[in-house]
Amino acid sequence: MRTIENIEVFPIRLPITNTFRFASGSAGKAGDTAPFVLVKLTDNEGEVGWGEGRPMPQWSYETAESITTTIRHYLAPALLGQEITDRWGLHRRMHSAIGRGPSTGFPIAKAAVDMAVHDVCARSAGQSLRTYLGGSSERNSVVLSYTLTAHEVEAVRREILHAMERGFRHFNFKAAVTPETDIALAKVIRQTAGPDAFVWADANQGFEPHEALKVARSFAEADVNVLEQPFPADQLHLMRRLRSQ
Repeated sequence: MRTIENIEVFPIRLPITNTFRFASGSAGKAGDTAPFVLVKLTDNEGEVGWGEGRPMPQWSYETAESITTTIRHYLAPALLGQEITDRWGLHRRMHSAIGRGPSTGFPIAKAAVDMAVHDVCARSAGQSLRTYLGGSSERNSVVLSYTLTAHEVEAVRREILHAMERGFRHFNFKAAVTPETDIALAKVIRQTAGPDAFVWADANQGFEPHEALKVARSFAEADVNVLEQPFPADQLHLMRRLRSQ
């Protein structure tokens, strides 16, 4: 039986290549660095798996420091010696060590450990993670979307054209800047990307109820395919109301 022998945590910082802004703040500016937390999990036969967490305090309550201490002092002790393939059991033990509370209880920290568990399971089976999870062993292409970071119409147009030169055909953009900006960006994205592009707006919980309906209707007119997370995650009644209108 393969068991978890050791869990190590490595907080690091990586360079940011593009400024990334959203409703509640910025994920960082080009030239700065961003925090990451790497998790190295070793089983009793010496196989190693890796996971990572990307804390973003402007978006979530977890920080690099809190993720590091949570894994080192709570999650890792709860998992040492446990069977590596009992993934549901490992999740139960993590939730027992750090309760769900009003959220899922340090989901970024738990996800980093979960990634490392899956990685070591796949490696010990001699398979890719995709195959281990039941996916096809054939190599297939995956269509990606491009996240637009600019909030000015001409800058967005240039960004789309540059992305299309690199092969991207689908786009998402950060909404909840101002209603006027959101609507203008939706129009220019559809006009520039063309009718076959899948376009979605991610508000990152940033809309106020009084402005969301106006913007959502304008998005529909501009042929935006999806509006993601318009309100805070615990305000489901606002999402139901918006959808019904």
